[in-house]
Amino acid sequence: MARGAGQPPSDGLGLAGRSVLVTGARGGVGRGIVALLTAAGATVFGVDREAGPEAVVPGCAELFAADITNPDEMAGLLAGIEERAGSLDGLVNNAASLEPRDLAYPLALTEFRDRLVNNVEAVYVPSRVCSSMLARRPGAAIVNVSSVCATRAFRGSASYVASKGAVEALTRALAIEFAPSGIRVNAVAPAMIVTGDWAGVDEREWARRSRLIPLGRPAEPAEIAGVIAFLLSPLSSYVTGQTLVADGGLTTGAYPPQDEEAFVFGAERRR
Repeated sequence: MARGAGQPPSDGLGLAGRSVLVTGARGGVGRGIVALLTAAGATVFGVDREAGPEAVVPGCAELFAADITNPDEMAGLLAGIEERAGSLDGLVNNAASLEPRDLAYPLALTEFRDRLVNNVEAVYVPSRVCSSMLARRPGAAIVNVSSVCATRAFRGSASYVASKGAVEALTRALAIEFAPSGIRVNAVAPAMIVTGDWAGVDEREWARRSRLIPLGRPAEPAEIAGVIAFLLSPLSSYVTGQTLVADGGLTTGAYPPQDEEAFVFGAERRR
């Protein structure tokens, strides 16, 4: 009978000496993931389609330029990791795209398909290509970055909602398929995260959006990275096929905090 990890690791997260590949490493969330995993003692490799010869991500042992939806390019990237580190213990499928005003009715079919490629194939292809290398390592894990949009639709985000719903379904399917090889597959679903992508949002709009969140603020990249590190680590050795929501409480209630207060206390005052 297969046995689990036993006692929790004595070195904190238990990631010291392990190697991890992070896709979309140049973005704000990607950089946060790389920084936290590096601080936990992991050797972190990054990949980004836009990574040129002068691109740098602090903490990356090496930053590769590749199209992660291309199996041949992913295979070449893995050969580079094997030459450098000898093994791969974890994969973080972080790369995705989000475009503004993604309304369903004027959205060109080519744009819809592009979103599925960028957000779904960008999870499927790296997972499939890396699985044989991950299977050689005890405790190997894959973490996919989803979104609260997978279960909560927002106007103007039709293809993004569809793609993230597919990511969570794919997470469950891969968890079952890879379980015999000892590879765990989970996802994390954030809401708003403070990154450069939100640079155009003014202070008033930030305040309005923050009021929708029970914790009263968006997440920092390091906070999402912490959840990812947990799902990669031996501390979550019996968790697979799950999506861990890290949204500051956004999806827990039927009403935003300010509306709920008016609804509950207003009703009491009317009695």
